[in-house]
Amino acid sequence: MVAIRTSRERILRAAVYELAERGYPGCSLRSVARRAGVDSRLLAHYFGDKDSLCAEALQQRCEPLPAPLHDRASGAGRPVAAALLHEWRGEPPLRRALFASALTEERYGVTMRSLLTGVLGGVGGSESRAGRRRTALAVSVVLGLGLLAQAGTADTEARAPRLAADLGAYLDLLLADPPPLGDPPQ
Repeated sequence: MVAIRTSRERILRAAVYELAERGYPGCSLRSVARRAGVDSRLLAHYFGDKDSLCAEALQQRCEPLPAPLHDRASGAGRPVAAALLHEWRGEPPLRRALFASALTEERYGVTMRSLLTGVLGGVGGSESRAGRRRTALAVSVVLGLGLLAQAGTADTEARAPRLAADLGAYLDLLLADPPPLGDPPQ
């Protein structure tokens, strides 16, 4: 484990955890300061206000998603689902923090949809109108799973392998190129 060396880094990490656990409305400068083990005046010195702190905390770089996410081959849904579930459970919980914030703040909602569209569009393609629709539907499915997990109704840790398989199969169905239309059956 890498030690966090500066107060600023501790504050950003604490903000990510507060956002992941409480969402944007529940995250306060005092709670972040308490978690980081610093005086709340230091947060004001570094970031000015809650909006600036949260924006910077959520702009930290997440781990890159694995290469199979950009492979449109059949069966790419399971690696996509497994990677997204892994990210959801990752430490620090950047994706969870972004999702929790997206539930109440439109600007983070836009960021979250854009992130998922980029990931899922790489699998499902978005060259055609139908491809864009399939990608949008896949994004909504993943956001729904995130909402269930955020609400505490889905035990993503214990069920991760099964969720990855089920969600992966569904994503394959949504994101696959449909078969070409042939002659109608007689």
